[in-house]
Amino acid sequence: MSQESDFDSMMKKAGVHRLNPEGSAAPTEDAARIRTVRRRAGETKAANPTAASSAAPAVADRSAEIEALEVRVRELEATLAEETAGRSADAAAAAAARTELESRYAAYADVASQVVLSCMNCPSAPGFPSVRVSAEECEVCGGADLRGSVRRFIDACLINGRLKVCVAGNTPKAQALLRAAAQDRRVTLVQLAVGEDKAVKQAQGDVKHADAVVLWSADGLSEEILEIYKAAPRLAEVANPTVPAMLQAAAEVVASD
Repeated sequence: MSQESDFDSMMKKAGVHRLNPEGSAAPTEDAARIRTVRRRAGETKAANPTAASSAAPAVADRSAEIEALEVRVRELEATLAEETAGRSADAAAAAAARTELESRYAAYADVASQVVLSCMNCPSAPGFPSVRVSAEECEVCGGADLRGSVRRFIDACLINGRLKVCVAGNTPKAQALLRAAAQDRRVTLVQLAVGEDKAVKQAQGDVKHADAVVLWSADGLSEEILEIYKAAPRLAEVANPTVPAMLQAAAEVVASD
């Protein structure tokens, strides 16, 4: 018995198992354990085939959160609508204020076109009442020497024998002030203010018979008339709206060759 046990132990170490009386090897502990694990696994699957699916977590109810978000969206939309309406009202009020301001400015511009802001040394023009201001604010001379400018212009015309000068541009008031300041029976001024009509043939006659042409702040004249005047052989262009500036340019062009 002892020898068989020693023999059996040796054979077991070598991996050889004695056959049982039925002809099969005696089950080892490992084999028995494997069969037991397999059996249990099979029993588990057979007993509970839907265990994997039933183990999934349940979906939480979010209906309350969704309802709260919908309420918030409606509140934001209402707020946006109120802000849009308020801005539209502000825009309408601004447009009304601008219209009123433009109306006032138009009325002021109309009055200003009929009134002369002149200093004590400058004449006014018939039909244009004067408002006395300082020489720097005077729209006739702008602080310059008006009388000296008139004298130099007349002298240039007489010395050079050029006694007919065409002056086109500026406002009717400015042209009236020029006519009042530079009165001299020996020199003829042919004048055309912005806004006044003149036929093309008349403008061509001005260029043909005038000794010089001065365009004085003449941007408001029509392109057709400007083109005719700019073709004059003696031409001066003046952007300064004051009378002395115009007379200085006229004296230079009259004296030119």
